[in-house]
Amino acid sequence: MEHKLQTYKGWFYVLITSVLLYLYTRQHLERQRAAEAELAKHQEELESKIRDKTQELNQALSDLSKQHEGLQEKSTIIQDKNQQLEEALANLKRAQVKLMQSEKLASVGLLAKGLAHEVNNPLNYISAALVGLEDQGIAEENPENKIYLRGIREGLSRVKRIVRSLHQLSSSEDEGQEEFDLYNMLENILTILRPEFGSRIEIKNEIKAKQFSIKGNRGELNQAFFNILLNAIQSIEGEGQIEIKAHHDKEGCHIFINDSGEGIKEEYLSKVMDPFFTTRSPGKGVGLGLSIAYMSIEKQGGKIELKSELGKGTQVLIELKQ
Repeated sequence: MEHKLQTYKGWFYVLITSVLLYLYTRQHLERQRAAEAELAKHQEELESKIRDKTQELNQALSDLSKQHEGLQEKSTIIQDKNQQLEEALANLKRAQVKLMQSEKLASVGLLAKGLAHEVNNPLNYISAALVGLEDQGIAEENPENKIYLRGIREGLSRVKRIVRSLHQLSSSEDEGQEEFDLYNMLENILTILRPEFGSRIEIKNEIKAKQFSIKGNRGELNQAFFNILLNAIQSIEGEGQIEIKAHHDKEGCHIFINDSGEGIKEEYLSKVMDPFFTTRSPGKGVGLGLSIAYMSIEKQGGKIELKSELGKGTQVLIELKQ
């Protein structure tokens, strides 16, 4: 009997322990499920907040991107306006220089016209007197007289060249236009100028004969190219080279004359086209050559530009509309 009682007690304890364990396990599981549910809820809320913040950040980035694009567009517009202003300013400066050049030429043209007329009259007297002296044969009477007469003749010739240049500078006549071969013109000019350079200067005329024609006033263009080439020759001390090139395009024809002379100082580049401006010593020129060339080219509706570096020579660019 006592043994059965002990057995019942044992089962009773087991049952009680099982019930308590079950209740404890159940309570623990409920707490764990509640914690997991709470965690899931917090996780969902966190994910929702992250999604909202991400959308807000994306919207902010989109707004910033649009603002950046707007700033870039405005910056591009400002840069374009600045460039247009710089080009307008450069064009204004060029127009101002051209206007000043035209005013100088107009003023000096009036002076040159009057001066040429006044000088021409006494020249005619001197020329007539020289012819009279030569007809009297005074050179045969005294050999020294022949030297004096030669000196007078040479002086007259130089003064007449200056007067012709003054007439050319003041001339406003608009003569006819004609088409002619540039190569032949340049070769004729170089033939006339050959005593000025002889064999000390190499001439490289790369314009092909009868393959490069230009249209314009032949007399004025001949005078312009003569003065430009003479100026190039006189700029070369000792041995050197002159190179002539040309090409056509839709803008017209472009002629380049490059010399290996002494070049021009930068501060003189804006003045070399001015009448009577010269860097040569007295007796070596009166500074009319490039002024006449400038005016002649301008009359043809073209333009002339100089690029030079001291000690490295000069390039003359002549542009003629065809």
